[in-house]
Amino acid sequence: QRSKRTHQYMRLSKLWSKCPKWSSTHKGADFHLNIPNLYVDHILSINRRQLDLLGIHKTHPPSLDWMTAKIDHLNLRQPYFILIPGTSPGQEHKKWPAKNYGAIAKHIYSLGIMPVVLGTVHETKDFETIQSICPQAQSLLGKTSIFDIPQIARNAVGAVGNDTGPMHFCYFSRCPSLYLFSYSSSPELCGPTEAHGAVLKEKDLTDLSVARVEKALKFKKNNFQKFLLP
Repeated sequence: QRSKRTHQYMRLSKLWSKCPKWSSTHKGADFHLNIPNLYVDHILSINRRQLDLLGIHKTHPPSLDWMTAKIDHLNLRQPYFILIPGTSPGQEHKKWPAKNYGAIAKHIYSLGIMPVVLGTVHETKDFETIQSICPQAQSLLGKTSIFDIPQIARNAVGAVGNDTGPMHFCYFSRCPSLYLFSYSSSPELCGPTEAHGAVLKEKDLTDLSVARVEKALKFKKNNFQKFLLP
């Protein structure tokens, strides 16, 4: 992190005689990466530069392969597709309307793929809206741990969601992922950089049409065929 909040953590820790060494873009760090403006380069590029300053010169693409979990208890019906309609509290401008996710869920189910809604109990109303449009949608709200999400994503045929943590987990688990960005998110700074990820952006997400999202959905190869669900 290179935020103002973590800068305060660093300043406070410097009062401790056994303070560990810090790597930061803020002045006073033991390993100071001097970047006048953080909003001109992709976050992964900045991460690599910061690691290079520490002597870690060879880096690999981010991977969550080490995060594994048993998810049999979730009773996920294959094949399934992940929908992530939520976002961090207070970030409502980052949310695509729940009714639109409902339309996508209905479309996904028409392909014979089970729509699975991932998130926390804070998205309960969103799920109720989705389920009113697609009764077959399955809720995982509040049922998953942080280690469950990569495992769920690895077994999914695809994912669509807002600019939020669980979507990043899906993408870095190499699940085909479609991000929906509002004015506050920049693909150039924090968007996916590999072919299995894509972004649709609208200044106001209420202006992003269901048809446009439906057309841009990403699936694992060989999963476009019609699946049969009862």
